[in-house]
Amino acid sequence: MRWSPDLDDALYALRRDEDWFARESAWQALEKLRLQREVDRLISAFRSETDHARRWSLLDAAQDLGHPGVVDGYGRFGWFAALMETEGLPYSMRKYALKRLKERREALIKKLEGRKRD
Repeated sequence: MRWSPDLDDALYALRRDEDWFARESAWQALEKLRLQREVDRLISAFRSETDHARRWSLLDAAQDLGHPGVVDGYGRFGWFAALMETEGLPYSMRKYALKRLKERREALIKKLEGRKRD
């Protein structure tokens, strides 16, 4: 889900709900939305950056914060697709980004498999 001011405002208001579960869920959702907004900013900065070393730093930061998804093909849309569609993206960066996405996805899946279900 993409960040929007309306969604941010609605979730922010729910943080004061009487129901504890509603408050907790609002906090978690708000954190994820704001994190996605930061990833979008990093991708935007990456796409316009001309300094090669800084581009690598922005690429790493975006990949550290961006959600990797849990299914193959997740990167065909959202923040990762915007990264891959960058004009003039060097092959080395593309290959590195795909490798990191796969590694993060596998780690997330392993972590989720270890969770106990209620």
